[in-house]
Formats: sequence, C-alpha cells, structure tokens
Amino acid sequence: MANIPPKNPLPGFVASDATTGQIPVKQSNGLWAPGTINPTTLLLKRYYGAVFDGGGLPIVAGKKAYVRIPVTGTIIEAFAMADVAGSIAIAVWKVPFASYPPTVANIISSATPITLTSALTVSDVTLSGWTIAVTAGDVICFNVNALATTLTWVSVGLLIQE
Repeated sequence: MANIPPKNPLPGFVASDATTGQIPVKQSNGLWAPGTINPTTLLLKRYYGAVFDGGGLPIVAGKKAYVRIPVTGTIIEAFAMADVAGSIAIAVWKVPFASYPPTVANIISSATPITLTSALTVSDVTLSGWTIAVTAGDVICFNVNALATTLTWVSVGLLIQE
C-alpha cells in the first residue's frame, strides 16, 4: 500500500485528527505520518505597499502614500517597480497610529531610501541603517524625495515578517 498524502476537505486548510489533534506531516524520508506543528515556529511574510500614479505625467517630489500596518514584525525587504526604466527616491517614515501623520522627523529608511536608478525594479534586503521593527497599528508613509522625470507610475512596498 502506497503512502500518499491525505486529502484536505478544502484547499488551504489542513484536516486534523479530532481525537489527537495531530495533522499529517511529510517526514524527511518522504512518507506521511501523524505529527504536530508548533505555530510559534511558523514565519508569516506579508507585503504592504502603495502605488504612485502620475496620471500620465511624471511623479513629483513631495507626493505621499500612507499604509497602516496590521501586524507586529520586522521589515525584511523594501522594493519598487516602475512603468518604464527611470529614477526615483522614496523615503519611508513611520509613527504609531495615534501620532498620525508621520513627518520627515519619523524617517526609518535612514540615508538609504528606496531608490530606482535608471531601472524598472529595485529590491533592498540589506536595509542598511533602517529601523526595521514595526508594531501592529503603525502608519507607514512612502514619501517621494526626488522628481521622477520619466516615471509616471511606481509601486512601492515593504515585506514584513511577523
């Protein structure tokens, strides 16, 4: 008899044994066996971001977009994607919800904002000099520092690990 994975009642859900609370877990030998998962060891990663849309015109300095972060965690990546290759610098500010709105005094991106330089995309996982801790309820502000002469659309975001 082959050792096959159990069928789940619904995609995205795991069926457990109602008596023991154990769930089927794939073992290192490739076989399935009853087991448990410690939920405190699961690391959830979520993207939070915003879009700057110039409506066909270049995005100007000083534009802001705000996002409220619903989880406590650590920023592990900052990224940007544009409609065409170009250059833009976007600073990141953060405050607790009760202190909204954030200002330049609340900068967390240090001297290294999210920066596209003659490119379509950028991803920063080093985050040198950044304040990377976030608390549930914090408000993030993405602030365009420099005029984007060719960019009319930019998506910017943060990957947060809970």
